[in-house]
Amino acid sequence: MDASDKIDLTKLDVARRQLKTAIVLFFNNGDPVSIHTLACAGHEILYDLRKSQGIANMLQDTSGYIKEGMESEYFRTLNRAKNFFKHADRDPDDIISFDPKTSSYFLLDAVVAYFRISGERPPIMVTFNAWMRLFHSNLFVEDKKTSKQIKNLKIEFSQNDRISFFKECLPAMQEINES
Repeated sequence: MDASDKIDLTKLDVARRQLKTAIVLFFNNGDPVSIHTLACAGHEILYDLRKSQGIANMLQDTSGYIKEGMESEYFRTLNRAKNFFKHADRDPDDIISFDPKTSSYFLLDAVVAYFRISGERPPIMVTFNAWMRLFHSNLFVEDKKTSKQIKNLKIEFSQNDRISFFKECLPAMQEINES
């Protein structure tokens, strides 16, 4: 790699790239550990950016996102694998029974933080946000804008058919974003 191959990146650029890649892997049933690693890395950057800008995210302010009374379950699910993947000093020989759905919670929290920090709503992130809210509606407060976009699609999906959801919804979200 020579000097002309270098890429100038902001922290927000890096987080956006990590999240977009994690979302593509998620919808294409990619490696769960890679998805989680990218999601956590992007999440950590956005957590720090949010803190420096005084912007709340779901990890600290769950109002408007997580239903009242469901906060403990949300945090417990979110933190178990994150701590295991990040640290080995106390438990180097431990084994985790990793639940890949944990990654989707990190991704959603990071996506919401990205929306708040950047003011942008990239279609790929809106698509992921829609999937989470559609298939985990028991946990999340309704997002009227996302709900309206999903209803306008008039497409039925199974939670196990992420690839079809992605293929159908992403172009629709891009079209909505451009209009």
